[in-house]
Amino acid sequence: MLAEEYITNHPRMINILQKRFKYVFVDEMQDMAKHQYDLLEKLFAGAPTGGYQRIGDKNQAIHNDESDMADVWKERNVKELNGSHRLNPLIAAIVEPLALNAIKITGSKSNSDGTSIDIRPVMLVYNTASVNKVIPKYAKIINDLIAAGKINPKSENIFKAVAWTTSRAGDRSGIFKLNHYYPDFSKEQLKLQINYSCLESYLHYYETGPAKLASIRKSILNGLLKVFRLENIQNPDNGRAFTKKTFIEHLKTTHFSIEQKFKLYLYLTAKKVAENKIAEALTLYVRLIKATLKRFGVNISGSKPFIDGKHTSGTTTASAPIIKPANQYILDGVTIDISTVHAVKGQTHTCTLYMESFYQIAVDSKGQYESSRIADQLQGIALPATAHDYIKQSLKMTYVGFSRPTHLLCFAIHKLRYDQLYSGKPETAKWNIVQV
Repeated sequence: MLAEEYITNHPRMINILQKRFKYVFVDEMQDMAKHQYDLLEKLFAGAPTGGYQRIGDKNQAIHNDESDMADVWKERNVKELNGSHRLNPLIAAIVEPLALNAIKITGSKSNSDGTSIDIRPVMLVYNTASVNKVIPKYAKIINDLIAAGKINPKSENIFKAVAWTTSRAGDRSGIFKLNHYYPDFSKEQLKLQINYSCLESYLHYYETGPAKLASIRKSILNGLLKVFRLENIQNPDNGRAFTKKTFIEHLKTTHFSIEQKFKLYLYLTAKKVAENKIAEALTLYVRLIKATLKRFGVNISGSKPFIDGKHTSGTTTASAPIIKPANQYILDGVTIDISTVHAVKGQTHTCTLYMESFYQIAVDSKGQYESSRIADQLQGIALPATAHDYIKQSLKMTYVGFSRPTHLLCFAIHKLRYDQLYSGKPETAKWNIVQV
């Protein structure tokens, strides 16, 4: 709103910005909201010189409403990028028919030694009694592929299991969502909140993968800032609550002598968390907080119940607590991260399991699960122009989920839907069928 107001009152600013930024590249264009799109168009689309390049994939627009997308990203001078260096040919053949906006996808991914990836996508066919065995079966398949030399255990592998929807209060019985495949799934972990009920919780919730240590560091700082709020500690420079950035800057300028020591303790605490030594990490964490509060002339007071509180997940034995990593399933050294499709958009995985889930009402006689809504497209039948928005949503969701892995794609389908829609069909031969 302020940007629009500014260029309306000072239209010469458009010309100045066009000269300042001669070449403009906008990535993930499909996730632009209309007001963002309109602003960029006013600033750069009419530039007499330079370049304005918008890059994205309409088929992955899962963060915008369909009504919004109808009015944005007017195409001009289109160049299609058809070669995928993430997808191997076997997965590309599955993904291509799911594109809501038709596009040719050439799978160019190969093993690091140049050999082709010959892992056929897998349909995991489960029944009502075996739904919670889907992820363990997926983990075993990965272990078997590692043992067979088809996945390099020394690579930076990422294994994910994803679904579209999670359980809500009031859900009727007999439907399947993410929590039915993995009952311990935690929305708190998924959202990586900055406001937990006790300090220890900040040591349990963080992102996994290559950025794990950085994510743990952020979580630790968030817990420290909550202690500041509970102790009414504010930034003396502006009288406001500290942010992570302003706190670190304040340390540099005001408490320079302890900045390096603070960062060392921050790192050591994060390292203990990464090693799953939560009790040791908590001891360091509390020590760090006490030392930091002392620099502000404050002792632990209002934050004491928060600091002393106990994290509730995990089980205990007579000897010691057993901390169970949130939203992870581990089998024989293989760690599966459990997540939603929205949370993994843009990521690249070694292996991805897409688990069908119940969504909204049945439309166009296509049921309420992705497996039934996209069955025709997986058999090579074009989507009708009159298809309901929910069908289009299901196509986008599976397109995003199916296009994450480099090596193995798995799709979990209930036996009732498999028998009715997939069994014996020609295109089903592209899949390896595994009963759970």
